[in-house]
Amino acid sequence: MSTDNAHSRDARAFRPFDPREYDYAAAELADRDKTIGDFLHAALRWFNKNPKHVLATLDEERVWPPQRHAGRRAAVTAYAVRDATGGWYGDPDLPVERRWDYPMAHPFEPADEYNPLYGQVLTLRCAELGNNIGREQHISPYAVRVLADQRREVAVRITAAVQDALFGPPITGTPERAAWERLRDQRRRSIET
Repeated sequence: MSTDNAHSRDARAFRPFDPREYDYAAAELADRDKTIGDFLHAALRWFNKNPKHVLATLDEERVWPPQRHAGRRAAVTAYAVRDATGGWYGDPDLPVERRWDYPMAHPFEPADEYNPLYGQVLTLRCAELGNNIGREQHISPYAVRVLADQRREVAVRITAAVQDALFGPPITGTPERAAWERLRDQRRRSIET
C-alpha cells in the first residue's frame, strides 16, 4: 500500500549562514500572523503559478545568493580582522557582494603570550570568497571559531593575510615582519614591567 503524505517524503530544509536574515523575516511575518513555513508555501505556490514572473522579479530585485561552484559550497572565509582598538588587519576593503562581521567565539590566546593580539576578542570580517581573492592558494588551511549569531559557534577559514595578522608574517626581513616584531616586543616589555 502506497501513501503520499508529508511524513513519507524526504525532508527539505535550508539553513542560512547568517541567521539574522531568517530572524528579520520571521519577525516581519509574525507581525502579520504568518510563519516562515507559511511564506515558503506561498512562495512555492506563486512560483508554480507564474515562474517567469517570479524569476524576473527576483532578478530585478537582485536577491539571489552568490553563485556557487558546482559540487561544493563556497567556503565562508575571514579575510580581515579588527582588534580591540578598532584597527583592521588583512584586507578589510576587499570588494565582496555580502559580508558579515563576527566576534571570535573566545579570546585570542595563541601559545605566544607576547603576540600583540593576545587576550583580545577579535572581530573577523567574513564572506563567501570563492575566486574573489585568487583561488585557494590565498586561503589558509586553518580555521577560527566565530559567533555567527551571538550564540552559535561556526568555524570559518582564514585568508593568508589574516593568518599573517594573527601570527605574524612568515618571511623574516620584510617590513611587515619587522613591524609585527616591534608590536610583539612592545607587548613583551609591557608584561615584564
